[in-house]
Amino acid sequence: MAARPEPAREQPRDPRSRLLTALVLIAAAAVAVVMVITAIPSGGETRLPEVTPPPTVAGTSRPPSSPATTPAPR
Repeated sequence: MAARPEPAREQPRDPRSRLLTALVLIAAAAVAVVMVITAIPSGGETRLPEVTPPPTVAGTSRPPSSPATTPAPR
């Protein structure tokens, strides 16, 4: 008869490695919670950033024309 191999036994984990794993998971969860809390504005309303018009050129009352609206020379 052939001898049956003994099943491999798991090494007991070091208590320090379990503690380190738990601390890393707790720190990651805390960072995730802070990121979610700071990403959601209070009051639940979404506000778009304020858009200011481009500055006017000195001596004029209109902003400079953009290249897209200037007719191309022929």
